[in-house]
Amino acid sequence: RPHIVYQTPSSSSSTLTHAWFDGTAWKTEAVLTLPTTYGSLDGSFGLDRTGQPHILQTTGSGGNIADLVYLHQVGGVWVKENLEPAGSWDPYLGSSRLFLDPSDTPHVLIPTFFDTREFSRNADGTWSSQILTNTASNGGGYYFEDGVWADADTAWVFYQVLDTTLLEDAFWVVQKVKGIWQPPPRLKPVP
Repeated sequence: RPHIVYQTPSSSSSTLTHAWFDGTAWKTEAVLTLPTTYGSLDGSFGLDRTGQPHILQTTGSGGNIADLVYLHQVGGVWVKENLEPAGSWDPYLGSSRLFLDPSDTPHVLIPTFFDTREFSRNADGTWSSQILTNTASNGGGYYFEDGVWADADTAWVFYQVLDTTLLEDAFWVVQKVKGIWQPPPRLKPVP
């Protein structure tokens, strides 16, 4: 059954809404009230094995990892968790992405100017992070980013970034083996 997460803006705030088709009609529920900002309030979501949505959402003006929150339901109530402590300043570029592995553990990819970071939720509800191997000599410019997680210790992340020669882009894949991100092979140049 289809699901969607969208924002409905007003003059003073924006409502993050989850909508789904139950087989007969569309249903909606408000998830979170967001501030009206000058930036883009981007987000990402995925469904777990039971069909429940998990959402990653920017709650500030954008560009700060501390403004990213993970939202999920516990007993029918939406719970909000920060990936980093509020008040920290850790900038990022582009759109962050949420992934669920087969055990429904959430993983988040966040491109920064110098690298891509993976945030993973621990069993106790805290978040840990790792930096993926950087291929660009001067950082920045992550145009495409997607990934697949087999489990918390095994994953593949695909992205397009400036090649090491800085003359063209290239398509890369980074593999996580036994919990450690490996050096990425260059798959192909992108004209």
